[in-house]
Amino acid sequence: MTMSLIETFSRIKAGRRCREGAALPIAAAVAVALALSGILASADAPIDQTFGMYSYLQGCNTAIDPVSIVFTNGNGFHDHVFQHAKRSDHGGYEERSGGQYFWDTGGCTTSDDSAASNNGYLRDRYHFRYEVAPTTNGGQAYAATPHFDDFDANYGTHCVWYYGFIDGRSDVIYRWISDGGEHNPPHWSYWGNDLAIAKCGGALAGNWDGYVAYINMVGNDAY
Repeated sequence: MTMSLIETFSRIKAGRRCREGAALPIAAAVAVALALSGILASADAPIDQTFGMYSYLQGCNTAIDPVSIVFTNGNGFHDHVFQHAKRSDHGGYEERSGGQYFWDTGGCTTSDDSAASNNGYLRDRYHFRYEVAPTTNGGQAYAATPHFDDFDANYGTHCVWYYGFIDGRSDVIYRWISDGGEHNPPHWSYWGNDLAIAKCGGALAGNWDGYVAYINMVGNDAY
């Protein structure tokens, strides 16, 4: 399903409204999400069967951030997404270290690359990590976990609050499509990865509508 920019941002707003104040039963949701994401497909499977639904701690048993963007039709190099993200019309992101793990057809591996909107750790920023793998639809695809990092002095670290993952997804869509101008509106795929994840102080954040936006790196077809 490919949508106009108006429909895209309407979906983002609707996702925020429908899940406002909601909190999933954590234990049950984690069990279901990890069971689904732990099923590895054969090489070059469809996108939603190639990647897990989240990034994880080592061993890929504990979800950290939801995948909410997949960049499609890349060249397969680990930094291809970053080469776009660093452009001024795509956010002017800087390359960062990875530090999390992803499921793909090769198993549980460290993230391939990471990008952030500024290089100051003691500052708010937009940030995403990503993993590349070949897929039958979308060619060389990159599963990414965009989020808004709010540096909170009370915790001495970046915190992702309730809408942080939705805001991160929205920021990528705006910068790559509306601001960047070379990419088509995203193709939306429902993954159901709306797990409520405890962040700073146990506050919950999540990809509340369970949708993932596929953004074409070359911008010439649906995904």
